[in-house]
Order: sequence, then C-alpha cells, then structure tokens
Amino acid sequence: MFDTQAETKRKQLIINADDYGLSTPVSEGIIKGWSEGIISSTSAIMNMRKASHWVKNAPEAMPIGLHLNVTLGQPVLAPELVPTLVNAQGNFYSLIELLKRFRDVSFDELRAEAQAQAARFMRSGRSFDHIDYHQHVFVIYDPFFPIVVELAQQYDVPIRQPIPIKVKVPNKKTSTDYVWDYVQLGLQNPVLMMQTLPKMVLWERERTKDIEAHSLRTPNHLLLDLFRNYSYEKFEAIIKQIPEGVTEMVVHPALNSTADKAGEYTERYGLEERSSELDLLCDDRARAFLISQSIELTNFSSLKKS
Repeated sequence: MFDTQAETKRKQLIINADDYGLSTPVSEGIIKGWSEGIISSTSAIMNMRKASHWVKNAPEAMPIGLHLNVTLGQPVLAPELVPTLVNAQGNFYSLIELLKRFRDVSFDELRAEAQAQAARFMRSGRSFDHIDYHQHVFVIYDPFFPIVVELAQQYDVPIRQPIPIKVKVPNKKTSTDYVWDYVQLGLQNPVLMMQTLPKMVLWERERTKDIEAHSLRTPNHLLLDLFRNYSYEKFEAIIKQIPEGVTEMVVHPALNSTADKAGEYTERYGLEERSSELDLLCDDRARAFLISQSIELTNFSSLKKS
C-alpha cells in the first residue's frame, strides 16, 4: 500500500500540465509555468515528433510523467504494427472515432504502443515519475486498464487518480472534450453505446477497487474543472473546495506563439485558450491564494510507499 499523508489533514496540490512535447508553444509554456508560476509537474506525450527533444532538454528539476496517448498524431510504432489503432493515413483515430471502435481494438497492439511510448521516454535519458492518460482513454474503458497497471508496476510509479471529484464552478463552460465525445457517441449511435457501456467505468467505485487490489499509488483526488474555466475567480472558487489529502489539478497551458511548425499539434483546445490558462498559472494572486488556503504545492514524489 502507500501513504499520501491524508491522515495528517494536510492539503497538498499537484498542478500537472499535460501535453509536454506536443508543440513548441505548449512545451515552452509549461516550462514557463513551472519556473515562474504554480505548475509543479508535467507529463510528456511521447509519440509527438519533438517530444524526446523536449524531455531530454527539460529543466533537470522539473518532474515529468508519461502521458499515454492513442488519439492524437501518429503512433511510436510503425502503423502497420498497430492497424486497429490507426486510420488509412497511419494516424491515431480521433477520440470519437476510437470510441466507435473500442470493441475492435487489439489489446496486444495497445499494450505494445504503450510500452513503446514508455521506452521512448526512457531513451531520452530521463525517467518518468508517474503515468497519466490523454483524454482518459486508458482508464475509462475497462479492458484497457490492465495496461496501466502493468506499466505502473513495471516502472514502479504512481498513476493519475482515474476518478475526478465534483466541484461547483460559477458560470462553468463546456466540460472536457472526451466527456462531450462520449455524449455525442450516445446521441449518434445509441445501440453501439449500449454495447460498449457495460465495459466503461464512468467515475464508478469499481476503479477504486482496482487501484486498491493492485496497490497502485495515486493522488487522493483528481480535479479536471479548470479546463476552459481559467479565470482567476473560477480558480479561486475551485481551490476553496479542495479536500484534505493530495489532489491533482490538470492544466493545459501554452505560450500564444507563432512558433508552431508543421507537424506540431494544438488540438481543439487552441493556443489562445491555453495561453490564457498560462497567464492564470503565472498570476501572483494564484500562488498567494494557495498560501492563504494552507495548500502546499507538491508533485507525484509525495506519493510514497508505506
């Protein structure tokens, strides 16, 4: 088992910036948010063209995790080795397209690609300090979760808490893209959704049982609500609701730069939105408010084995 120090009634916060290595503006923005703001951790999306470069050249003290991804860009493995994961152009299916194909995905191909992403990270000369997942794919569909368990045990690292907590956000904007895509799938193809649903873990207690059964280390809580809700007022409202223990807040910052080159991705969550999030994370008021709430910034190294 493990000890997240929740019993001490401390409030600790990991602010993890996803998508390191996605593009130059995203990677530079994360470094800026870590060095000048309140970002305390990041995770690298290793199938991207320059991800290895960004990991190798990251600040030595910046903690970096592995951001498993099978819905954006091209696989690390040759497309012909993972045919159930890619379209005719050799790119990963988008989330909505992958959702339609969940039942056809080869577990062995998915495992091989996840292992390849981990191996590419290690070849950079750094070690990842945790595992998390792009658009929650690896934990929302039950047959995929054993791959996360296997990797976490193999590399002896914590994982992202799969089950987010609910907080009240004033004038909340749209939810995360992957939640909306699940809704779209249900509306567009209710029969397929009903066939897939029995193997989907939608924030249920079953995933908690899996974590305990495999003695996986995770933060106590997961916060996803800053996504598209990056005003200081909303940040303050979210922070006031953080419970005791270790909480991970997921963020997606970037510089609003023209440095994006061909082959570098910014997804539907574009640079303007990401740069607004970075401004918030570098706002002196944000750090001061964390201090006023007796919330300690930390990273995944706080999830120590007992």
